[in-house]
Amino acid sequence: MRGTPKLLFPSALVIQARFDERLQRQHRAVDAQARYRETARSCPTCQCPANHLSWIYFRSPARTWVEGCGTGGWLTMCDACDAHVDYFVEEVSEQGTPEPIKLQQAFTAS
Repeated sequence: MRGTPKLLFPSALVIQARFDERLQRQHRAVDAQARYRETARSCPTCQCPANHLSWIYFRSPARTWVEGCGTGGWLTMCDACDAHVDYFVEEVSEQGTPEPIKLQQAFTAS
């Protein structure tokens, strides 16, 4: 018997992000796959390799950004198992800051 799939975010929000054409156009999955290829995991249930999973750019709802707890990044998802496998955070909000903080810039700046 297969266990319950792991869901990192509510399914409705993931579906909304997945079909948000503007959001997905702003972020290239091939770039994310190249950037995270060393750490992306295969599906723990069916062993589908990371490069065959769906790579979806996810952003939390607008209210979370205003509250200072917003997040955005790459969610890998196994469509066969309906499981969220990895989440690579690329931007976060900070209370009192109108724009998201891009984590890659923070890590590469000296």
